[in-house]
Amino acid sequence: MINILDYILYKEHKEYISKTAIVLDKHREHEVIKDLEWYFIELPKFEQINNIDINDTVNQWIAFINNDRRYIDMATTKNKVLKEAKEDYNYLTGEAEERRLQDLRERWEMDRISEINYVSERSEKEGEKRGRKEGRKLGEQNIIKSLFKNNMSPSEIAEKTGIKLAEVLKMVSN
Repeated sequence: MINILDYILYKEHKEYISKTAIVLDKHREHEVIKDLEWYFIELPKFEQINNIDINDTVNQWIAFINNDRRYIDMATTKNKVLKEAKEDYNYLTGEAEERRLQDLRERWEMDRISEINYVSERSEKEGEKRGRKEGRKLGEQNIIKSLFKNNMSPSEIAEKTGIKLAEVLKMVSN
């Protein structure tokens, strides 16, 4: 188990990594569980050390976790997995996150505009269709009324235009 502390736990020790084990109370030389160890990493102590061995993988990760700018760049050149972790971290936070959020905002805005245009075009097409239909209907009514005024009978108008007699009668009566 690894415990990363942002405070000093063992003031009497200068080491920033402490390993503990479970031992018997009266027989401290006897370790009870050999496969279970606790590590305490005290970040304030790590920060106080001037010459960290950055070739050590544990130190590389501590520098990364602590965001210790003195060593992160050096550590990422030595540790491929740490470099990928730093890239992922930068993508999820900071400037990369802002760029990603801005990209998502722009995509949302483009999608919204596309939807508005689609609905608007669809509305226009339906409006045009309805307008044409109403225009044809008005045109037919005008023609039928004109023919009726020129003494053509409703049955002749129906026969010549192909419009049902009931429709012709309805139009000439309005």
